[in-house]
Amino acid sequence: MSALPYALACARMHWWVIPIIDVARDQATEPGKRGKRPCPWLAPHGIDDATVDVSVLKAWFADPALGLGIVCGPSGLLVVDVDPRNGGDASLRELVAGREWPVTPTACTGGGGWHHVYRRPIDPKTGELVPLRGKLVPGVDLKHDRGYVCAAPTVHESGEAYRWHPDALPSKVPLAELPTWALELARQPEYVAPPPRPIPREGPSPSARASRCLATMSPSISGAGGHDALYKAAIVLIRGFQLSEAEALGILLAEFNPRCQPPWAERDIRHKIKQATNNARYAWGYLL
Repeated sequence: MSALPYALACARMHWWVIPIIDVARDQATEPGKRGKRPCPWLAPHGIDDATVDVSVLKAWFADPALGLGIVCGPSGLLVVDVDPRNGGDASLRELVAGREWPVTPTACTGGGGWHHVYRRPIDPKTGELVPLRGKLVPGVDLKHDRGYVCAAPTVHESGEAYRWHPDALPSKVPLAELPTWALELARQPEYVAPPPRPIPREGPSPSARASRCLATMSPSISGAGGHDALYKAAIVLIRGFQLSEAEALGILLAEFNPRCQPPWAERDIRHKIKQATNNARYAWGYLL
């Protein structure tokens, strides 16, 4: 299927595009590799050759074998790229549970994932782009600025084509703003997976020691630094004793939350745990 109608539709929305090839077509420069890349003979400078010039698009996409890539930076887009092969669907489902997640143009990727397309966040005070990291949570990447995504009707190496979700077509659904809570997370330092937990020394397990430490910490009291108290507890469990997010959630719900006034909603505890995970100021395992 020719990508030209899709490229012209993108141009009308002022979404800048590039031609994409299957790497298998370019074995001279990348032998044995698979995947997609900007077409080197039509866009030798990669995403810097992106355009919305109709005459260029007609020349490029006269070749029906070419796929289509949307370049995020000049298009003013932020794409939340969910890859189920790396657990992105489960990560995002857990993250979004009970929270706002607005409808926005959404594509089904050829690899079984999703591209949620948002307006690129801008600081209202300065008019500058808000600095964002490259990964929201494991398996969920953020494509923006120097990033691009493949788009319909490009065919994935799986043989499945990228396609826009019929209930979230860009022609029918306006670009949404990334929810405030997600933007707060995206602005934090880059997510870094924790290293393997050290072999425990003799004696109580890290989770048992974490529970004992937590019992000595002040509970969260509304109006008296409640947010800070919960965050400190999450830091101790996640960063200090290097518990998994699931272990930390269980302990906070069972042992810390009943002492809080008022108790926290589970989704808010999960959010504090995510913040603790991403706080690189505290070394992993500093209490072990």
